[in-house]
Amino acid sequence: MDTKKSKKGFTLVELVITLVLVAILAALAGPPFQELIRRNQIRSITDDFMAVFNTGRSEAIKRNRQVVICASTDGANCDVANWDSGWMMFAETVTNNGDIDAGEPIIQVGLALPVGYTLRGTAPNASSVVLNPDAST
Repeated sequence: MDTKKSKKGFTLVELVITLVLVAILAALAGPPFQELIRRNQIRSITDDFMAVFNTGRSEAIKRNRQVVICASTDGANCDVANWDSGWMMFAETVTNNGDIDAGEPIIQVGLALPVGYTLRGTAPNASSVVLNPDAST
């Protein structure tokens, strides 16, 4: 009878070779994975922004008033031309001038986009959008 037991396991050389292969595969998969994360972040930002416009249309119809969505850094004033600093939505109840006046209710406020992402409009008055109760802009 054989009294020697064979030991099973990995040698140090086998373990190092396996770790090197895993590191090489991770390095090759890294850039495409980062691109996937970036595309998903952009899709999420776009979906969130479209939901804001859908909410604005619904609010304009429900309130039978114009609703304005504008770029805003502080959530209280329409004050910037780029949307990546934040935005706000309010109902026009006083002057219908496209700017928030005293007594006009703020419906929703959005935070700034994550660092590295920008959102700009190209129309002449791209810092605000007025949604009418008849669902037109």
